[in-house]
Amino acid sequence: MKIEGKKIFVDTSAFLLFLHGKTNDLTKEIFHFAAEGRCSLITTSRCVDELLFKEMVIIAKTKYGFGNKAVQKLRRNPEIVKELGKILEEKILPFLEYYRIEILPVKVEWVLEIPKLMEEFGLFGNDALVVRAMQSRNLVYLLSADSDFVRVNFIKLLNPSS
Repeated sequence: MKIEGKKIFVDTSAFLLFLHGKTNDLTKEIFHFAAEGRCSLITTSRCVDELLFKEMVIIAKTKYGFGNKAVQKLRRNPEIVKELGKILEEKILPFLEYYRIEILPVKVEWVLEIPKLMEEFGLFGNDALVVRAMQSRNLVYLLSADSDFVRVNFIKLLNPSS
C-alpha cells in the first residue's frame, strides 16, 4: 500500500500496539512517514483519553504489580495516580507531538448520532464515534486492531498487529 500523502485515522488499539512494539511493518512505516510529515495521522480526543487510561493501567500493572484489579487499586492510591500522570505526560504527549497526531475534538452532534450509527453498522458506541469522526473528514483509512470496522462499507481497515 502506498502511504505517502494518505490521511489515516488511528484508533486506540493501534497506538497501544505501536507503543509496545507489537505492530507489523506497515504500521511502523505509517508512523515513520507521519513523523516525517509524509502522511497524516488523525484521532479524536476520546481516543487519546482512552490511550492515556489504558496506558496508565498497563504501567500500574508492570511498575506496581497491580493485577486484574488495577483500576480499583489506583482509585485507592491517588498518589500513585499522580505519579502515573507525570509519567504519561512525559511519555504520551511527546509521542503525539513527534508523530504529528492531529486530535479532533469530539462534537456534541457526533455523540448524538452514535445510536444511529450503532444501528446502521452494529458497532459499539465508541467505535460508532470513530466512524462519525472519520466521516467528518471524509477519511477512509483506519489503523485499528478492531475487526468490527469491516462492517463499515467506506472504511479500508489497516490491521496494526504483527
